[in-house]
Amino acid sequence: MMITRRAPIARDLPAELLPEDLCLFAIEVPDDAAIARLNPAPSEDAGCVEVGDAFLKAGNALVMLVCSVVVPQDWNALINVRHADIAQVVVRKEEPFRLYLWLLA
Repeated sequence: MMITRRAPIARDLPAELLPEDLCLFAIEVPDDAAIARLNPAPSEDAGCVEVGDAFLKAGNALVMLVCSVVVPQDWNALINVRHADIAQVVVRKEEPFRLYLWLLA
């Protein structure tokens, strides 16, 4: 399974604090990887942090799919770097990602 995602961007971060080294990654995870799907996602920040922490701590799934806040019809893939199968995740492509600040205005 190929997953392509931009680096996350905090919507409340002032433009002058945005990192200049954002990257776009295309990664490949095994077809038989354990994947959790969070639907619906918690509506408050604390609930999201709690669910994310539990996902990492449990270690049951390599990937957790969560609804995109920006594009509700799409999913974001969170990779559990503590999972036993993390070595099977392969970065196929990495390229700089330029954020146009006028989009945040």
